[in-house]
Amino acid sequence: VLAWPPQEPTPTSQDPPPGSLARPAPHPLEGVYELRRRVAGAEDDPNPSTGWLAITRRHLFVCLSAAAADPDRPLLRSGVRTWTAQDEELRTTVCLGWYTDAEGEVHLEQRGTEEKRRIERLRGLVRLYQGENTFLEFERVE
Repeated sequence: VLAWPPQEPTPTSQDPPPGSLARPAPHPLEGVYELRRRVAGAEDDPNPSTGWLAITRRHLFVCLSAAAADPDRPLLRSGVRTWTAQDEELRTTVCLGWYTDAEGEVHLEQRGTEEKRRIERLRGLVRLYQGENTFLEFERVE
């Protein structure tokens, strides 16, 4: 028989005490970031680029756009990856991803592809390296 109004369940000795199911502290990289700068070959890239990076407990979401030679065909990249971090290395596995080339052709990334990238955290910023002196710099906005 259902009681109306609904009654609070009576705790049993098998029920965990309140607050014991607390979620572990978030990883320092978790957050939402906006692209602020791209450095290519140790020099600031003068072409306008925009982008977002969102890092959750298990997934990394990226959405990028950069100017190309043809203004009607910007370079685009978007994807979802699982991730783990160790020291200054970010290891990711592609769940879904695609990018466009200079001709505007769409290329799908192979699901399950693994990557290792150097990552640096600097006072509200993260630098995600694409090569030795090439990186994307994101500012934490949330």
